[in-house]
Amino acid sequence: MSQQLTLSNRVMGSLIGSAVGDALGAPCECLHYQKILKEYGDFQGMADLIAAKAGWDWLPVGTVTDDTVLADLLLDCILANDGIMDAHLFAKQWELFEQPIPNPGGAPVIRLNQMHFIERIPYFRNQLREIKKRELGHGEANATNAIMYIGPVGLLCAGDPNKAALMAADVTAVNQHGGPRDVAAGYAAGLAECFVSGATVDSVIETVVTFTRDFMHTREINAMLDLAKKCQNCAEFIRRYYTEIVGPVIPFQDVQHLDQMHWKFKSEPICNSWNSAEILGPTLATFLITRGEDAPAMMLACAKIGRDADTICRCAGGLIGAWRGIDCIPADWRELVFKRNPWLRLEEKGNALVDLIRRRTGLLGSQLLELSADARG
Repeated sequence: MSQQLTLSNRVMGSLIGSAVGDALGAPCECLHYQKILKEYGDFQGMADLIAAKAGWDWLPVGTVTDDTVLADLLLDCILANDGIMDAHLFAKQWELFEQPIPNPGGAPVIRLNQMHFIERIPYFRNQLREIKKRELGHGEANATNAIMYIGPVGLLCAGDPNKAALMAADVTAVNQHGGPRDVAAGYAAGLAECFVSGATVDSVIETVVTFTRDFMHTREINAMLDLAKKCQNCAEFIRRYYTEIVGPVIPFQDVQHLDQMHWKFKSEPICNSWNSAEILGPTLATFLITRGEDAPAMMLACAKIGRDADTICRCAGGLIGAWRGIDCIPADWRELVFKRNPWLRLEEKGNALVDLIRRRTGLLGSQLLELSADARG
């Protein structure tokens, strides 16, 4: 039976799905999938993670990470500038990183305090006027710090993948350079493609890979997609990922994490590489395996794969939310994330973004975006 998917519930689905994915994947970050299975079992949601005492001492299950904090800054920038976005405007927004954010029932939130040191470097470089805004990210570690927050740009450009890719590549110059910006552009384009009339799972994947452009990263992503086509389900993909991708295609650890021990399981080496293709590849692979029809299976797989799980799962939640709408994200997952992170004001800002998209696309464009998902029952 076909289901009407509106612009509103798909934009909200992507914004909220991204935050939920971030929180769901966070307890598994930098872990090997076998360690996750041993410690947390075959968890089926956040309640199971809480019961297993998953996560970090300083980050209760359901709490978002720096990924969503930075995306919140980007969303504020989009809304403050009525959808006009470039690197200069985003750099200006970074000046507000130390501004206290009201937090219902708790102390005000200082977003900069929740940032990894890599995101703090552009913040301080931004205060030096001689460094050009589109060069703030030059020389930064090639990490996943562009794709992790770029989702709101893809939504802003709903229905226009080319515009989404160009805007994403420009905006992310504030804190990254090179290939990571290309991967962020591909992801933003894929989100925009979800709103194109007649879009399919295959067309979304093709759009992402096409707009990623960078040869090395597209080669790595395609290797993961090739593996997905051979797998019966997401569980098989995870197992084979660790033998056919980790090592042969992606390093077990990058230089940043080399020989470091995991912060919770002190005897376990960190299992991670900050390779942006490793965010987009599993996201697209699980989207392909599930054919965009099972959000919990897709997001759980992206959490259980470990490594940079919070960012992988965040991108998975954002993609499936844009594809199938807010109702595909389990209600209890959403409720816990709302409870743990009230300062984000996800629903309020999401509604403001929907209004902005409608105003910028006009009546005809808005109608096309509303109707483009009728057949995704």
